[in-house]
Amino acid sequence: MPAAALSAGVVGGAVMLGADGHAFSFLGEQGSRGLQIEAPAGTPWLIDALFDERSAPSPNSVLNTWEIAGPGTSAIADLLGVLLPAALLVVGAVVWWRRRTLGDALWERPAVRAELLARGALLAVLTTLVFNKVGSPQFMCWLAAPLVVAVALTLPGWRAVGALVLVVAGATQLFFPWFYEGIPGGWVGPTIALVVRNAAVVVLWVLVFAQVARRGVARRPLIDDNVNREASDDGNDRALVAGDPEPQSPQGTRHH
Repeated sequence: MPAAALSAGVVGGAVMLGADGHAFSFLGEQGSRGLQIEAPAGTPWLIDALFDERSAPSPNSVLNTWEIAGPGTSAIADLLGVLLPAALLVVGAVVWWRRRTLGDALWERPAVRAELLARGALLAVLTTLVFNKVGSPQFMCWLAAPLVVAVALTLPGWRAVGALVLVVAGATQLFFPWFYEGIPGGWVGPTIALVVRNAAVVVLWVLVFAQVARRGVARRPLIDDNVNREASDDGNDRALVAGDPEPQSPQGTRHH
């Protein structure tokens, strides 16, 4: 609520100062723009542009960016406009289902709650990257927040995710800002760096989606949430994060 109130205040203030014609212009501009060269969906044309001039990027002087103008790119850009909200709805449903399987443990076990929150947030961010016709380099910064939370809380099962995020960050740094002009120029090196970045983002999305969707999110021991617990409590946390909505008591019986 505080964030929503602040946003409403900023937008309202801008409108009162005469920005009513521009306050929501980003909605129309984003809807009409083409497939940006950094977008993961543009990767096939990006590779093709190395061999076929028809797929060569062209400048969008209005938005000060580069877009791919190859055969079929307009249809893909329009399709992504539908796929992005649809994918976010699917991801939201998967996270909601996962929350349902955890039951009351989501509120009783801080580590379980933090795990679902961090991984669910990362999945939502990745969805906006994979199914977006815009792939601006600064978007990759969004991956940092969920990962920092997971590392700070020493949540288990994040090693592969962290490694892929580092690959994404490193490849992004290579082509932007250092060698960005080489992509529309058809340079092989920067193009390969962007292709690797996009492939890593897609692989990361598949990995995190599978981790959230399957019953076993992580199977290594959880940190004790900075709270002293008995061994049985720690075992229950492991079972819950591994996908067992009804953890076993130390005697092996179910809690009812």
